[in-house]
Amino acid sequence: MLIALPKVADVAQKEVVEPKIEKPQPDEKPLGETLKDLFAKPVMPEMTDVHLPLNLNIESFRGEQLRVTGDTDLTVRTMLLKVSSIDGNMKLDTLDIDANQGTVKASGTAQLANNWPVDITLNSTLNIDPLKGEKIKLKVGGALREQLEVGVNLSGPMDVALRAQTRLAEAGLPLNLEVVSQRIAWPFTGNTQFQADDLKLKLSGKMTDYTLSMRTAVKGQDIPPATITLDAKGNERQINLDKLTVAALEGKTELKALVDWQQAFSWRGELTLNDINTAKEIPDWPAKLNGVMKTKGSLYGGTWQMDVPELKLTGNVKQNNVNVNGTLKGNSYMQWTIPGLHLALGPKQRRCQRRAWR
Repeated sequence: MLIALPKVADVAQKEVVEPKIEKPQPDEKPLGETLKDLFAKPVMPEMTDVHLPLNLNIESFRGEQLRVTGDTDLTVRTMLLKVSSIDGNMKLDTLDIDANQGTVKASGTAQLANNWPVDITLNSTLNIDPLKGEKIKLKVGGALREQLEVGVNLSGPMDVALRAQTRLAEAGLPLNLEVVSQRIAWPFTGNTQFQADDLKLKLSGKMTDYTLSMRTAVKGQDIPPATITLDAKGNERQINLDKLTVAALEGKTELKALVDWQQAFSWRGELTLNDINTAKEIPDWPAKLNGVMKTKGSLYGGTWQMDVPELKLTGNVKQNNVNVNGTLKGNSYMQWTIPGLHLALGPKQRRCQRRAWR
């Protein structure tokens, strides 16, 4: 059997769409209010039990050499399906697909009544570069109208374990999510350009009140080895970075910030450099630096404004003393005000004070 689908490029040639420039509308809801309305009600609305007018029992449906052509050609060498639906109880005894892009085996049960319980297992092996040989195991259990549990295990070029629990029928979308991986590398095969080890990411709570944490160690080409830790909490209107720490170059870089999108997109943060030393990793550009920068600002409708009430940087670069101290503020109209800014690199010094220009 051959099924030919139109290619995306062919469809695009027949339907020319004029580019449209998005502009904020005066009565457009802010993102914070939109998300608040979204999570004020359950993602899954109230539904009555579903009663199918007839029972269905497919003891065996087989297919061989099925071809689907389009942007991506798919050849299904063999397919076997065994499924039934009796009095609202749906049962997938067998779904077995062997295709040129991989294999899929699935089975499970679902009930379209009461709390809508589900129990589905899927195993797949990919035959697609760059994830050729990747094995996927998916397990879905629980109930759609109570607690739904999802587990995903990836093994092969990429090893990742994901566990999640959620309640789709409860306002605020409760969600507990955990992602763990001993090693993630890019590219998946060949010489590694980037690598993250011992990745642990955890999100718990609701979308209206959640906590987020992440730990990992990274390294790669042109990237100094670093340990990254993140602790944050947030809701549908803002996220508060209690601390984002990057331990690298014999020191630490820390960021504390509050990002808010309740009305306009705004932020307030503090970036700190502690004992950064590049001499070992970048011998051609040795530097020892300490510093702090506090900033706040907002962005809306293509315009922005930023205020840096404190900027300090001390240390040395190539054995030249560095000293930066001052404040400044500006906006998208290139209007800048610098009440006082002192710049010193070795014997050279510059000072700007109370200057504003456009």
